Amino acid sequence: MSTKLYNGIKFKSNNIKEVLDQLISVKETAKKIAIDSISDRELSLFIATNKLLDKDCFTITRELIEAVDSNSYNKWSFVPRLHFSVVIYPTKEGDIYGYYFDSNKKEFRDLIEPFYTDFHYQNQTDPPTDVTEEEWDFRREKWDELIDYKFKDTGLTYELVTGDDLDIFDLEEKIKIVLDKLKREEKINQVIDK
Repeated sequence: MSTKLYNGIKFKSNNIKEVLDQLISVKETAKKIAIDSISDRELSLFIATNKLLDKDCFTITRELIEAVDSNSYNKWSFVPRLHFSVVIYPTKEGDIYGYYFDSNKKEFRDLIEPFYTDFHYQNQTDPPTDVTEEEWDFRREKWDELIDYKFKDTGLTYELVTGDDLDIFDLEEKIKIVLDKLKREEKINQVIDK
């Protein structure tokens, strides 16, 4: 089986309270990045494909929050990817490792980068040029020790951004603009169809 731990990290601090404080310190910025990153196109697709065109901003936001937080995308289509979390693995040796899930948003990674050093690992490949064979083997052994089956089952998860971080006040204007545009397009399409 292939193991690819691209987002593996080792925190610079060995103090769990300090690591948590560091993550807490960037939570508000991460929330703002998430909200700002929702494009008009993503909102349009979410509203249109989920048949929310006749709903108000509050209802659309509530549906968006539920969709972002849902582990199942069976109910919704075209859900913006906004999650950002870090699973923390304190060790008996005193080191603190982690793995982050960042919805492929570089801005999220940049927020926490000052707090860690790279500790990624993947088998079936040679180590990067800046990592020795011994270090690569150590990473393999450490990740085997830290992760059993699922990341969240073996570490402590700190959620920096979830659907709950979205609220009507942050999204109301953006949703109104997108909703108005979609309704105008729908009216134009109705006229054309006649």
